[in-house]
Amino acid sequence: GIDFASTGGPTNGSGTSELLDDYEEGTWTPVDNDGTVSFTVYTALYTKVGRTVNFELGMDIAATSRSNVFGIAGLPFTVKAGADNTGGAGAPVGTNSGRTDLFLCSRGSTVIGCSTNANVGVAISAYSEKQLKVNGWYVTDS
Repeated sequence: GIDFASTGGPTNGSGTSELLDDYEEGTWTPVDNDGTVSFTVYTALYTKVGRTVNFELGMDIAATSRSNVFGIAGLPFTVKAGADNTGGAGAPVGTNSGRTDLFLCSRGSTVIGCSTNANVGVAISAYSEKQLKVNGWYVTDS
């Protein structure tokens, strides 16, 4: 069972506290990774607990015919680098594009990349004049 320290916090039976000591929430500023397409952002929030960052993003994407792979830069913390597959991911929870793409957090960066479930990059023009809401998570060393 879980014991409680005299401070009211849970302990692991050894008397050492397991109180949460790294919790943060706030806003972030998403931008087009190439800097060529404008977004109208209506929500960009994050919650960081320890090294795990949960994010939500809601935006309208301006008209574009660009074929560059869709990338959203500006995550509030750098995604953990390394080859241990601890990047992170997001999923669209609302869009009028009719698409069901994956949003993968690029390790060692602050970028979310968009790809199909066959791991093919999606052109930003696929979301031209569309609305997009993505919720996701990633691991950071921060």
